[in-house]
Amino acid sequence: MATVRKKVKTPASGEAKVRWIADYFDQHRKRHIKTFDTKKAAQAFLVTVQGEVNRGTHTPERASRNVYEAAQLWLQRGQTEDLERSTMRAYDAIVRLHICAAEGGIGAVKLSQLSTPLLEAWRDQLVAKLSRRLARKVLGVLKSILSEAQRRGLVAQNAALPVKVDARKREVKKLVCCIRIRY
Repeated sequence: MATVRKKVKTPASGEAKVRWIADYFDQHRKRHIKTFDTKKAAQAFLVTVQGEVNRGTHTPERASRNVYEAAQLWLQRGQTEDLERSTMRAYDAIVRLHICAAEGGIGAVKLSQLSTPLLEAWRDQLVAKLSRRLARKVLGVLKSILSEAQRRGLVAQNAALPVKVDARKREVKKLVCCIRIRY
C-alpha cells in the first residue's frame, strides 16, 4: 500500500517547514520512502512507482547503479561476446571521453534518475562541442548501454530512445544516379 503523508518540521528559528513523504513497498516487499516539497510531486511519483512495481521493473534510487557502472557491464558483455579488439577500444574511448567524462559527462547520474529531458539537454551539449557525426555515435553507444541495463533489470525503461541527433540537410549528400561504370 502506498501513501502520501505530511511532515512538518519546526527548527529553532520557528519557521515551519512542510515536506511530503511518499511511502511505498516495492515488488520484493521492501519499504521505501522519498520526500518531496509538494504533495502533487509525491503523488505523481507514487503513480509512476506503482506502475513499475506492478510490472516488476522498479529499482529504488538507493539500489540503482549509475551510468558508469552500467557502461562497465556493457563493455564486459562486449568482451564476452568476443567483439573485435578495435571495436572494443573505440567503445571504451567513447565511454571514457564522452559519456563518463569529468566535464559534461553523465557517468555519475543514477539510472533511476535518467529522463528524456535530461538526456536531451546532454545531447545539446554534445552537439555543441562535437561534430554531429561523433555526437550521433556517442548517443548510439549510450542507447546500447541503457538497453543492456534494461535487459538486466537495472532500469525500467530506456530514456534515451526518443533522443536523436539528426544529420543536417546541408550535410546530407545528394544521391547521384545515372552514372555508367565501365569495366
